[in-house]
Amino acid sequence: MQDHSEGSVDVARYLTILLRYAWLVILGAVAGGVLMWLRAGSPADVYSAKTTILVQQNTGNLNVTAGDIQTSGQLAGTYRRLITTRPMFEASAEAIGGGVTAGQIRSAISVEQEGAQFITITARTGNPTDAERFANIVAESFIERTRNARLVEIANLQRAALAQGIDTSSVLQQQLGLLDTLTVVEAAIRPGGPIAVNTESKLMLGAIMGLLIGAGLAFLLDYTRDVVRSRERFEGQFNLSVFAVIPKTQHPGPEVGPGPDQSFREAVRFLRTNLQFIPGANDIKSIMITSAEPGAGKSTITAHLALALAESGKRVVAIDCDLRRPALARMLLRRQPEVGVSNYLADSRVGYHDLVQSTDEWPNLTVVGSGPSPPSPSDLLNTPRLAALIHDAAESADVVLMDGPPILAVSDSAILASQADAAIVVVDTAKSRSRAIRAALKSLDQVQATVVGAVLNKYRRDRFGVGYYGYDYHGYYGYYSTAPSDNGTEPSLDGTNNRRMVARIRNLARRATKALPWG
Repeated sequence: MQDHSEGSVDVARYLTILLRYAWLVILGAVAGGVLMWLRAGSPADVYSAKTTILVQQNTGNLNVTAGDIQTSGQLAGTYRRLITTRPMFEASAEAIGGGVTAGQIRSAISVEQEGAQFITITARTGNPTDAERFANIVAESFIERTRNARLVEIANLQRAALAQGIDTSSVLQQQLGLLDTLTVVEAAIRPGGPIAVNTESKLMLGAIMGLLIGAGLAFLLDYTRDVVRSRERFEGQFNLSVFAVIPKTQHPGPEVGPGPDQSFREAVRFLRTNLQFIPGANDIKSIMITSAEPGAGKSTITAHLALALAESGKRVVAIDCDLRRPALARMLLRRQPEVGVSNYLADSRVGYHDLVQSTDEWPNLTVVGSGPSPPSPSDLLNTPRLAALIHDAAESADVVLMDGPPILAVSDSAILASQADAAIVVVDTAKSRSRAIRAALKSLDQVQATVVGAVLNKYRRDRFGVGYYGYDYHGYYGYYSTAPSDNGTEPSLDGTNNRRMVARIRNLARRATKALPWG
């Protein structure tokens, strides 16, 4: 059974694109109206005259049959096409004289078939006399040429019969009586005034055409824009799974706690759940989280993911491996530890237990700071001590999360990713470019890092409340917030609560509509 909600989501996404590029759509409508106005110019008086011709097939019977009417209709269609041919316009121009050209007549004349047996020839010109003359003379010229052509055909048949010694005098009159008859039933008369020119309709037509062109360009720009905004587009371009789409938090402060939006925290829990279904998840102990460019929010994602994992009962070690611009330890500890990763890598006398910082609020979570910033972080990371640090952390925890620097900014993350069991790339849905993501993934591939997936971060809710790939996150992640227990276990994912929530919303909307004056 088809899910009709998918159609609603697509409509909302299309409307969102149109609103995002509203300036282009409006510009297209205005440009279309202006161009139509310039093309039409100032409205001049136009006069119209019409001649009507009856096409009637004569079979010699007194009673007209349905077959006669059908044949007449077919002839009318053929004649309509013949009237608009170049020889006909040239013959009409010759009959009119006065320097009138076939091109002038062609531009003034329109021919239509009305019903089965009627042809109307309409002439529109700036002169009422010309309109009358053009319509009548085109009709008369066509009738004359058609009859002359038929007479020539009969004469040729007569000559051929006589050459063979056949006496055709007895059937000559019958053949002439069977001529297709073309009769002018209503001749054109001189129009008394100009026809109405609806300038407003022309402007409206131009505006509509421009609006459609602008809308098409809007969809084209949205498709070709290099920023990765949707899950489907990311997975299609990079063949990499998206574990979660994280909404932009309204409280982006450095501290981690109950401050950020509930939808943000639920999205992180959603990320935590999906990590459990990575192929070979039981063998993955250390995960390096990075991004292609600075500012994607990788440290924030790492910090909140560490909390979410700790809440679920996992023993977590969060290591701040960004030795240039550390942020993870400050988020989790509200301070920057004096001893950290750089001390451990530079001094063999520093042990792992000298680095570990406990958190009172989250018993299952321990933090390792970055330590003092070294003069050459890449050289410091590229030592055997890094693998020992990750090994010691993995021995004391269920999961080790490593916050690495941006891949394209420095080579540090490539080194870290090569030592970790898995890597996750954080993508900024407002700024991350496809070419930058592709370059980052290529850099990770060169060091044979295991990139298991990506996180689309800083999602902005659109005006219709629909996400970049079709979900309202305030409601979608709210589904998960209705069921988790105090011990941090995951809610049921069978969709029962979600269906109940949708039903409640529909009932509330129905009651609100009935309460309105027009409901």
